[in-house]
Amino acid sequence: MKKVFVLTQFGKPHEWTQKYFENIKRLGQYGWYWKIFTPNKFENVPSNVEIIPMTIEEFNTLIEKKVGVNPMNFITEKGVPDKAVSDFYVATGVIFEDYLKGYDFWGITNWDVVFGRLDNYLPDEMLSELDVFSDDVGIINGVFSLFRNIPKVNNLFREIPGIENMLTEHKLFGIDEYYLIDPLKKAAKNEALTYIH
Repeated sequence: MKKVFVLTQFGKPHEWTQKYFENIKRLGQYGWYWKIFTPNKFENVPSNVEIIPMTIEEFNTLIEKKVGVNPMNFITEKGVPDKAVSDFYVATGVIFEDYLKGYDFWGITNWDVVFGRLDNYLPDEMLSELDVFSDDVGIINGVFSLFRNIPKVNNLFREIPGIENMLTEHKLFGIDEYYLIDPLKKAAKNEALTYIH
């Protein structure tokens, strides 16, 4: 199975970016990949990491095209996005669908996560039996969650009440942690998908 984590970096690079690359490069041999959308350029990028040039303005355009709302994100004087991009995590499967073709699972994570042997923690045999995995009890965790790359999972975020306003209002909602779990539990209860944590 091919698993891909999607990250964005619209502000200036973190001081630890190269160390992050060093940590994740060994996971490529086990079927774990990263796609990073950023205007930043990097050296010594591992073979299991693809850097895809994208500005925050292009990110806005892509969200409008795929989701139907324009969040009008911008970079502040501090050099960071004015709205936490983690609020868009739940829509990753739709926003970035053109880049996720060929992957069985897409994941959400953060830049400050250190990974061990994910092939031992989440072997393909386990993943083949589920649609959504979260490393936290009772919520979808933006630090580490995996989603089967299929339409019913990718579009689950659309069932969140008021999602359009949340994606355009310029404050942090924590949509992944606090709002996606209810539609997910409902779908799991109706046996529309399999969810474990």
